[in-house]
Amino acid sequence: MRIVIPIAIIAVVVSIIIASNLNTPNEQVKNVVAVNNTIGELSISGSASKSIEPDKLSISIGVTTNDKSAKVAVAENRELMNNVIKALNENGIGKDEMQTSYYSVYPIYSKSDRCIEIYPQTDCEVITGFRVVNTLTIITDATKDAGELIDLTIDAGATNIHGVNFFVSDDLMSNIKDQLLEEAVSNAKMRAEIALKPLDMKIVGVKSINIDSINVPLHALAERTTILPSEQKIEVNVHVTFYIS
Repeated sequence: MRIVIPIAIIAVVVSIIIASNLNTPNEQVKNVVAVNNTIGELSISGSASKSIEPDKLSISIGVTTNDKSAKVAVAENRELMNNVIKALNENGIGKDEMQTSYYSVYPIYSKSDRCIEIYPQTDCEVITGFRVVNTLTIITDATKDAGELIDLTIDAGATNIHGVNFFVSDDLMSNIKDQLLEEAVSNAKMRAEIALKPLDMKIVGVKSINIDSINVPLHALAERTTILPSEQKIEVNVHVTFYIS
């Protein structure tokens, strides 16, 4: 039996298929354009901060000696500095916590009456002695009594205390900064979500994150024997650009 399908019916079916194939891409393009038109950007800042106790203490201790002989000045300086180091060792400061940060031997000049008589028109100076300056820097735990360390070094022969600083060690600082960076980004996200809620919009992606600043103050304390560490405030600021829809 032969089945005959009218040509008119075939034409209708073909035209429907062709029309369907032609419309689908156009509809997809329209949909894509419509979605892209709803993608926007929101730039917002975030911050996080924390106050922490310094875990390290730094003290620079100096010994200065003078003598007509450079050799004698050097020997006297060595003896006094050895006494300082011994006193520190006896009070719990290890050799790995000490280092020489400055050492200098230089001449001392003064005007000579005899020279002025010979050369009256010039600023005539001669070497009258030598000065030796030796500076030892100790870096130890902030739990140590800075005032006590200063007193015992002076008793041992130190002539100068150049600086007392409490600070946060690199390891602790790195951990704190990582924690605050995470909190600052979360703060920016929370602020963005609060701003978008009344608009019935939401975050759909992140375009960029910029770390604006990390503020870490260094505490240089007053020149006094009674010295106590104070808290340091560490702050991290970020700027985040979100994609929103």
